[in-house]
Amino acid sequence: MARSQCGGGIIMVLKIDIDTKLNKKEMQTFKNTRTAVLNSLGIKVLKIIEHPSPSKKGHHIFIHINKKIPDERKNFLEFLCGGDITRYHINKRRIKRGFKYWDKMFSRVKWKRPKDFDKRHALRIINKSKMLKYEKKFLIDYIEREYKFKKKIFGIIKGR
Repeated sequence: MARSQCGGGIIMVLKIDIDTKLNKKEMQTFKNTRTAVLNSLGIKVLKIIEHPSPSKKGHHIFIHINKKIPDERKNFLEFLCGGDITRYHINKRRIKRGFKYWDKMFSRVKWKRPKDFDKRHALRIINKSKMLKYEKKFLIDYIEREYKFKKKIFGIIKGR
């Protein structure tokens, strides 16, 4: 749970990842609307800090609020303030399962799967299986075609 000291009192920090670049006027509007939303729920915003994301394609937002709130509510408030819906659902499950450190927002990535991890894993399983040679070949060819197609689609989506 993100907490910091401000004037001797404990405050919470809501963390929001914005995956689009906002200009100064848009960012100020974003901050004003988050403040209005939280104020309408009886939560005072002490300050909002914005940093460019490491990719420079968006922003990391830290909203300092005046009170400690339960994890479920913090997660929901981050969603209401513009957080990703998938992250909200993942964190909701982590909280329900009792994870102490459920909020991984902006945590350092220690390991990331190679892009072709699933393909390589599937090929290993096929090669270890007791299938007939022509069955293995069929599945391997199929996986190779699907992987090429997936790579092409992601390239189009990312504008490459």
